[in-house]
Amino acid sequence: MSSKSKIQEYDLKYIWHPFTQMKEYQESPIVIEDSDGVYLIDSDGKKYIDGVSSLWVNIHGHKSKEINNAIKQQIDKIAHSTLLGITNPSALY
Repeated sequence: MSSKSKIQEYDLKYIWHPFTQMKEYQESPIVIEDSDGVYLIDSDGKKYIDGVSSLWVNIHGHKSKEINNAIKQQIDKIAHSTLLGITNPSALY
């Protein structure tokens, strides 16, 4: 079984896709493996314009060097901290 087919099998078995028509569950899902700017790229190399573009992607695109570098720097400091009675500089700036 190829990596793509295993991902599709596991996806159909374990993942619920909100806002997806139930009839679409009969089909094998597209496996997105990469991105570049406004594009999502599937496991076959086909590009799709990311029309949904969640979070900051609709403004900055995928793989923004500045954003990726900031995330990498932050993850070396702290990945997550609650705001329940404490704070941290990243929450403020």
